[in-house]
Amino acid sequence: QVQRAAVAAHDALDRGQAEPAEVLVVDDEDVVRLALARILERYGYACLAVGSGAEAVAAVAAAPTRFRLIMLDLTMPDQGGEHHLAAVRAIVPDLRVLVMSGYTEDEVDSRFVDAKPDGFMQKPVGAPGVLRAVRAILGQA
Repeated sequence: QVQRAAVAAHDALDRGQAEPAEVLVVDDEDVVRLALARILERYGYACLAVGSGAEAVAAVAAAPTRFRLIMLDLTMPDQGGEHHLAAVRAIVPDLRVLVMSGYTEDEVDSRFVDAKPDGFMQKPVGAPGVLRAVRAILGQA
C-alpha cells in the first residue's frame, strides 16, 4: 500500500500536479469500491477506500485536510449519502464530494436539500467516466 502511494505521488508529479490528490472512496459494495480505487491509483491518485459512510466521516474527522475529494455512494446500509455528505461538510465545509448512484441525476438531486454535492456520477461507469468526473471536480479537466 505504501509503495502504491509513492508510485501514485511520483506519477502525479510527473504530470505536473504539485501534489497527488487523495480521494476517499465510499461504497458498501466491495467489488465497486476496489475497482474505483484501482482506477484512481492507476492514474496517479492516492486513495483510501472504505465500506461505510460512518468510516468516511471518521476518516475525515481524523484528518480534515487529507482528502481533496470524496466519492460517495448514495445508497448504503448504514445511512444514505445525504446524511454522510452533511456530516463531512460539517467538518470540512469546502470538501468536494462526488455522489455516485445507479439512479439518475434528477432523482438524486432532489434528495439533497441543504448540502449539495459538487458532482454526480451514474453507475455503472468505466475508467474514462470515473476520470472525467474526478478531474472535472478537481479542476484538472
